[in-house]
Amino acid sequence: MQPLIKNYVAEDATEQYLIAKQGTADYQSLKSDAAAVNQLGVVCQPGEVAIGDRMDIVMMGEAEVLCAGNIDAGKSFTSDGAGKAVAANATERAVGIVLEAGAATRIVRCLVAPHTA
Repeated sequence: MQPLIKNYVAEDATEQYLIAKQGTADYQSLKSDAAAVNQLGVVCQPGEVAIGDRMDIVMMGEAEVLCAGNIDAGKSFTSDGAGKAVAANATERAVGIVLEAGAATRIVRCLVAPHTA
């Protein structure tokens, strides 16, 4: 199954593997800065993305995400203050589920499927 990918305009600098959230207008995106209800998915645009550049975001399906700390395989994840994946608490909005164990600075496979952890 192919992931659902949508194209957005970056309102701030970001990069591949980070979590994105809804920007201030339709089809604009910001780097996620915490667990929030407006998280969109994971940036899959290769390399760095500058303000005003277009970028692809995996909204649903398999992707790769950069971790900020330890996350057990099969656990829900959300964003830290830098757009990296961290384990989601029970009441937080989760971006998806990691498919393999994550650790700080490790890029892991994940399933983007927004839900409440």
